[in-house]
Amino acid sequence: EGEAERALGRAAALTRNVLDYGRTEEPAPQLQKTPLAPIVAAAAEDAGLEASGVRLVKSIPARFTVRADPDQLHRILVNLMR
Repeated sequence: EGEAERALGRAAALTRNVLDYGRTEEPAPQLQKTPLAPIVAAAAEDAGLEASGVRLVKSIPARFTVRADPDQLHRILVNLMR
Protein backbone atom coordinates (compact mmCIF):
# COMPACT_ATOMS: atom_id res chain seq x y z
CA GLU A 1 0.00 0.00 0.00
CA GLY A 2 1.54 3.32 -1.06
CA GLU A 3 1.54 6.73 0.59
CA ALA A 4 -1.26 7.99 -1.66
CA GLU A 5 -3.52 5.06 -0.76
CA ARG A 6 -2.83 5.50 2.97
CA ALA A 7 -3.47 9.25 2.77
CA LEU A 8 -6.69 8.65 0.85
CA GLY A 9 -7.80 6.05 3.39
CA ARG A 10 -7.12 8.45 6.28
CA ALA A 11 -8.97 11.24 4.48
CA ALA A 12 -11.96 8.98 3.86
CA ALA A 13 -11.99 7.86 7.51
CA LEU A 14 -11.76 11.46 8.70
CA THR A 15 -14.61 12.45 6.37
CA ARG A 16 -16.77 9.62 7.72
CA ASN A 17 -15.99 10.69 11.29
CA VAL A 18 -16.83 14.33 10.54
CA LEU A 19 -20.12 13.38 8.90
CA ASP A 20 -21.02 11.11 11.81
CA TYR A 21 -19.86 13.59 14.47
CA GLY A 22 -23.28 15.06 15.21
CA ARG A 23 -25.02 11.69 15.23
CA THR A 24 -22.76 9.42 17.24
CA GLU A 25 -19.70 9.37 19.41
CA GLU A 26 -16.30 8.86 17.85
CA PRO A 27 -15.49 5.17 17.60
CA ALA A 28 -13.36 3.69 20.34
CA PRO A 29 -9.65 3.60 19.54
CA GLN A 30 -8.52 0.42 17.83
CA LEU A 31 -5.32 -0.12 19.78
CA GLN A 32 -2.62 -2.12 18.09
CA LYS A 33 1.15 -2.45 18.06
CA THR A 34 2.15 0.22 15.55
CA PRO A 35 5.58 1.16 14.15
CA LEU A 36 6.09 4.83 15.08
CA ALA A 37 8.56 6.01 12.41
CA PRO A 38 6.21 5.63 9.39
CA ILE A 39 3.36 7.40 11.21
CA VAL A 40 5.64 10.31 12.15
CA ALA A 41 6.92 10.54 8.56
CA ALA A 42 3.40 10.51 7.08
CA ALA A 43 2.17 13.08 9.62
CA ALA A 44 5.10 15.40 8.81
CA GLU A 45 4.28 15.16 5.12
CA ASP A 46 0.54 15.77 5.71
CA ALA A 47 1.34 18.70 8.01
CA GLY A 48 3.39 20.26 5.20
CA LEU A 49 6.62 20.50 7.16
CA GLU A 50 8.89 19.85 4.19
CA ALA A 51 7.03 22.26 1.90
CA SER A 52 7.08 25.06 4.46
CA GLY A 53 10.80 24.74 5.05
CA VAL A 54 10.52 23.29 8.54
CA ARG A 55 12.78 20.29 8.85
CA LEU A 56 11.84 17.44 11.17
CA VAL A 57 14.79 15.40 12.34
CA LYS A 58 13.61 11.87 13.05
CA SER A 59 15.79 9.48 15.02
CA ILE A 60 13.24 6.78 15.71
CA PRO A 61 14.60 3.25 15.43
CA ALA A 62 12.65 1.25 12.82
CA ARG A 63 11.80 -1.41 15.40
CA PHE A 64 10.25 1.13 17.85
CA THR A 65 6.51 0.56 18.24
CA VAL A 66 3.70 2.08 20.28
CA ARG A 67 0.33 0.67 21.28
CA ALA A 68 -2.07 3.12 19.69
CA ASP A 69 -4.84 3.63 17.15
CA PRO A 70 -2.81 4.44 14.00
CA ASP A 71 -5.40 6.84 12.52
CA GLN A 72 -5.94 8.74 15.76
CA LEU A 73 -2.20 8.95 16.43
CA HIS A 74 -1.70 10.27 12.89
CA ARG A 75 -4.31 13.01 13.43
CA ILE A 76 -2.78 13.97 16.78
CA LEU A 77 0.71 14.24 15.27
CA VAL A 78 -0.49 16.26 12.26
CA ASN A 79 -2.29 18.70 14.59
CA LEU A 80 0.81 19.08 16.76
CA MET A 81 3.09 19.59 13.76
CA ARG A 82 0.86 22.19 12.18
